[in-house]
Amino acid sequence: MSAILPERWLQMMSAKDRAALGRGAMTAAEAMDKCAAREEGKIHDLLIKELQRRDIYYIHASMHKRSTIKKGAPDFHVIHKGKAVALEIKAPGGSVSDDMEKEF
Repeated sequence: MSAILPERWLQMMSAKDRAALGRGAMTAAEAMDKCAAREEGKIHDLLIKELQRRDIYYIHASMHKRSTIKKGAPDFHVIHKGKAVALEIKAPGGSVSDDMEKEF
């Protein structure tokens, strides 16, 4: 049996200590961030499928591993018919990082 700890307790614990307790020991903010990342990933997958279906060239940094693309760069660079566009995908309620604000 696992106990559910109050949000205030979770916030006072270090991330390392919470991680040792397993999945149920996330703060509400961490759980929301995880959910938003999952939703953004779904949008990325849909866009990739559509770009591939239309045979449109794109560059996309993987969301599942550390990127070699410069921090703050948009999620997608799409090139089609001599034009280029940079796209940053956000789930509803998401916001751009400080690095992106500075860079673009």
